[in-house]
Amino acid sequence: GLSFVSARLLPLDAIRPERLCPAIWEQLFLQIQEQLFLQIQGTTAQQVGVPTCVFPESHARRILELLRVSLGTGMYLKDLQQDCKDVALQLHTALAGTCGAPPPWVSNMGSSMSRIPMSGSPMSGSPTGTVVYARV
Repeated sequence: GLSFVSARLLPLDAIRPERLCPAIWEQLFLQIQEQLFLQIQGTTAQQVGVPTCVFPESHARRILELLRVSLGTGMYLKDLQQDCKDVALQLHTALAGTCGAPPPWVSNMGSSMSRIPMSGSPMSGSPTGTVVYARV
């Protein structure tokens, strides 16, 4: 699912678990993209943003349905979305060792990675959009 977003075949929100705060989901995606970019030899800074889906909503829904069906006959959309979240967390954890970026929901007090704020939580008002990162 994440690669479909990166390839601009699906909007990021299509693979977001229903109860997960959209701003936190976007921040997690952006941190993964930034970590991947910074692993490219010789790069020092890059503007990272959420790719825009190139298809109309009706086409994106069909692609999402094809993805869901191809992953298992009994898989519901919510299961696919949860799997995308699990993959994103694993990617972030694996890449964090190389770049050191904490997950977007971890405060200075040290929250657990499994405790992601859901919609309506205090974190749901977090700003979204393009973020500029630089290696220091």
